Amino acid sequence: MRKIVQIQVLPADAESASNRLCALCDDGSLWLWASQAADGWQPLPPIPAASPDAVADTVNKPAQAGARWTAEDDTQLAQLWYEAQLDVARIAAQVQRSEGAIVSRLVKLDFFASSEDARAANRLRRKKPADSTPD
Repeated sequence: MRKIVQIQVLPADAESASNRLCALCDDGSLWLWASQAADGWQPLPPIPAASPDAVADTVNKPAQAGARWTAEDDTQLAQLWYEAQLDVARIAAQVQRSEGAIVSRLVKLDFFASSEDARAANRLRRKKPADSTPD
């Protein structure tokens, strides 16, 4: 037998001014009840499953995506950008954040005036040969 696990009072319908309830059952089904309806509880259509693309986006996020930046993170970013001379993609991979997060943080720390300035510097850095040390 189906059991209700949660009931939510819905705002009154403007057309009929009836009180309405929505119930979530233990089998995942949703039901609607309206005080003016003679039918009692009516099943609502099932909620569609998430698309595979939406699921893949959440699975493929870097481990530190959305995490707060600490002073240590900022120090590491400065070291990787200025001393190690890594490009944004390599820094992002090393600190497990997105490339956009790295560019944004470089601007936030006043290393660059704008995101476009940071991206332009990154494009130049990527064009440099990896081992351009003088002999």
